[in-house]
Order: sequence, then C-alpha cells, then structure tokens
Amino acid sequence: MHYLAMRERKPGGFDHAKPLEQWKLPDCFAPLRRRMEADDPTSGTRSFIRVLRLLERFSLEEVTAGGE
Repeated sequence: MHYLAMRERKPGGFDHAKPLEQWKLPDCFAPLRRRMEADDPTSGTRSFIRVLRLLERFSLEEVTAGGE
C-alpha cells in the first residue's frame, strides 16, 4: 500500500506499476476510475489513487460499500 503514496505524487506510471500488477480489485473500481478520469483528465488518476489509498485505513469491503 505504501507504493500508492508515491503513485499519488507521480500518477503517470500507475498503469505500469509492477507492485500493483497482481492486485485484483472488485469490478466496481474500473467504472469509477473511468468516470474520474473522464470528469477530470488532468487529475482523475490521482483522485482514483486517493480512493485506493482508503484501503490503507479501511477494509476492501468498507471502501467498496462506500461507493454504492
């Protein structure tokens, strides 16, 4: 998870980050990311990473439920 802090500062390499390759997120995260990036092409990926960073403090179930 600490890797996300670095990606938040430099989100350009997020899609190619080796530490995150095996990370399987629930399907609901993909449309959230697309929407965030469409709504804000400049900072959408960074905002999505902030959502993922919630997993540093909350369980996957709690974060997923928060998006419903």
